[in-house]
Amino acid sequence: MKTLLKLIFFLILSLQVFAQNKTIYGMVSYHKLRPGHTISEAMAIEKEWKNIHQIRKNENYIINWIVLQPVNQMATPGIDFDYMTVNYSTDLDKIMEYPMESLNKIYTSDQINSIATRTNAVEYVAHTDIVQMEESIGSLENTKYLWFNFIKVLNNKTNEYVSFEKSMKKVHELRLQAGNITRWTFSKILLPYSESMKYHFATIDGVSSLEKFINTGYTEPLKKVFGSDIQAFINKASGLRSIQDSWVATIADKLN
Repeated sequence: MKTLLKLIFFLILSLQVFAQNKTIYGMVSYHKLRPGHTISEAMAIEKEWKNIHQIRKNENYIINWIVLQPVNQMATPGIDFDYMTVNYSTDLDKIMEYPMESLNKIYTSDQINSIATRTNAVEYVAHTDIVQMEESIGSLENTKYLWFNFIKVLNNKTNEYVSFEKSMKKVHELRLQAGNITRWTFSKILLPYSESMKYHFATIDGVSSLEKFINTGYTEPLKKVFGSDIQAFINKASGLRSIQDSWVATIADKLN
């Protein structure tokens, strides 16, 4: 009996670990306002979409959905969108699908068409990326701001760059422990993809206040992980990647 209980416990634990280790994908949509319309109008419509995405989450099509807005236009000139929505899922096919049978029990076709029509009148999706989360620590729980860096790999050094970012995870874990960040993620662009793209990867730092972007808490963690020669670290990073664009966002909405 004890052996059977141990086996059941092991199987449950194994399933939990498997679920935690599933690859997470993101469908990142970059929205632009149509002339004469405001971000307030767009956010009101996103509130309606939130109810639909909650149903998708309840039926395991997605694991989360968030809306991100720039903070006081804190963005480099290359940022060509007004806000971003992200669907997260462990299923790359379901990330773009909707449980129509369940939705039709709550919404009439006229109601769904009305949401779609009003959305199209206010804003449109300029482009969409499918990303794969390579590394992630922390959570969105106490995150107020997110700092996005869109990165292009230099001189075809993709493998070296990915190894570099994965080694940086140790630095960010120390920053997280010290309270300098609340979250850090490293993602690669899956679709669309070409060597001529403006960027291939993205890193995101989550913080509880804007002051944390100034006092980043990098110095001591970098010394612990890479040694005392900080300039050598900077030179290595500069030889592997170029930050193409950057913006600071706040979480305007997310699922429960």
